[in-house]
Amino acid sequence: MNQNFAILGMFDRNTIMSVIDQQPATYKFILAAVNAEGKAEGLTQQSAPVMNREKEILNNLGIRCNLLGYNYILDALKLVRKDQDSLKNITKELYPELARMHKTQPCNIERAIRHAIEHAWNMGNIELKNEIFGYTVNPEKGRPSNGEFLAAIAHYLNY
Repeated sequence: MNQNFAILGMFDRNTIMSVIDQQPATYKFILAAVNAEGKAEGLTQQSAPVMNREKEILNNLGIRCNLLGYNYILDALKLVRKDQDSLKNITKELYPELARMHKTQPCNIERAIRHAIEHAWNMGNIELKNEIFGYTVNPEKGRPSNGEFLAAIAHYLNY
C-alpha cells in the first residue's frame, strides 16, 4: 500500500529526526526547511532513517558491526542526538544509560567503545578521519578519547 503524508509546521531538527529514526527503514522521507523569506532550502530525500548515515560513517572509519562497541556507539549517538548535554559527562550519564539499555556495566560499555575506536584508528579511512577530526587530535597522543570521538562524530553529523 502506497501512502503519502505531509507534515507542515515548525519543528526543531532534533525532534523531527528522532521521529524519522523511529519509522521503518522502508519509509521514504523528503525534508525541506523554509527560510525567513518563505523559500524552501535544504531539500533532501531520505530513503532510510538517519542511523544509516551513522552506520556508514562508522564502517568507513573501520568500526565493523561485529565489534561490540559498534552498537554502543550507535546507541550513544542516538542519545546524543536527543540530548547534547549527555556529552558533557559521559561517565556519569551516558555510560550508565547505555549500560541500562544493554543490561551490562558502564565499565564494559567504556571498554568496548575504546576498543572500537582503537580499531578504527588503526584500520579506518584516513581521509574521513582527517575530515571528521581534523587537527583536534594530537598525533603524539594517539587515538581520541571516547568523549572526543563521540563529540567529533556528533559535530560532523550536525547534532
